[in-house]
Amino acid sequence: TKIDGTNNYATDNVTKTYKVNLKRQDGSNINRLTMGKMLNRMNVKNIDACKLVSRNTASIHFNKRESANAFVNKQEQLNSFGYKAEIPSFFVSSVGVIRNVPIDISAREIFDEIKNDSKIHKIERMTRRTKNGQRDYSLNMKITFAQDTLPPHVTIYHGRERVHAYIPPVLQCTGCWRYGHHVKACKSS
Repeated sequence: TKIDGTNNYATDNVTKTYKVNLKRQDGSNINRLTMGKMLNRMNVKNIDACKLVSRNTASIHFNKRESANAFVNKQEQLNSFGYKAEIPSFFVSSVGVIRNVPIDISAREIFDEIKNDSKIHKIERMTRRTKNGQRDYSLNMKITFAQDTLPPHVTIYHGRERVHAYIPPVLQCTGCWRYGHHVKACKSS
């Protein structure tokens, strides 16, 4: 069950640095001076640093959450300059797991009954591969929170459930057998 798809900084984070990625819409290279000139024309405030992440992506670091959110919401003005701004989900969310949730309790029921101070983006039941290769539902629920740190627990049906850190499965390529990518993204072949 996907609850909300917006990426904005909802709360202050620990480091007090709010990163926004800026990309060229046509995929061309970003020139740091041209980007700086555009930021000045748009009268963008509270920028601590601008760093090139790749040839067509820059990371803009704001010192105020409101300024980062306001910049992302200026998409129409950014479009006129040929840019697109976004806050990647891993900057504004964290993923945790609650365990031993019976199969007959759905993700929607958990969402309706969960008591927590932070907003929840998504809740989904995790699956596992059985011995015969089929996918089967597990007793674990994956919860994406709208904050950069996990809460230690949530309250569901008047009981406290511990939130464990979600560790994603390791990716291994079946083409080159290296880790970190799938065969579709393999550059060795």
